[in-house]
Amino acid sequence: MGLTALATEMNARATMLADIKMLSEAMLDDARAGQWDRLPQNESERQRMVWSFFAEPLGPFEAELHAEGLSRILEISQELTRLASEQRSALADEMDQLRRGRSAAAAYGSN
Repeated sequence: MGLTALATEMNARATMLADIKMLSEAMLDDARAGQWDRLPQNESERQRMVWSFFAEPLGPFEAELHAEGLSRILEISQELTRLASEQRSALADEMDQLRRGRSAAAAYGSN
């Protein structure tokens, strides 16, 4: 591969990584704002982008070049996982309260 082709490929990868990071940041903003309905579609798109980014293995130079961006994406992913877990727990608590309320109403209504 010539230098021009290598530079073009590296620039394309840098652009892909920037796009992945930007989408990841938007997803984190949505999660923090409670906009959970947007996340599944964005996560599907992000997965597609990540698979495309890693379609060819990174060489040592590229790995070092992109290490900071990849680390930030990993941090965002971990934060998204934590927020989703908290949201899932909160929804489970709400469901339990609804079930208890229905049971209490049914018991009261049968008396």
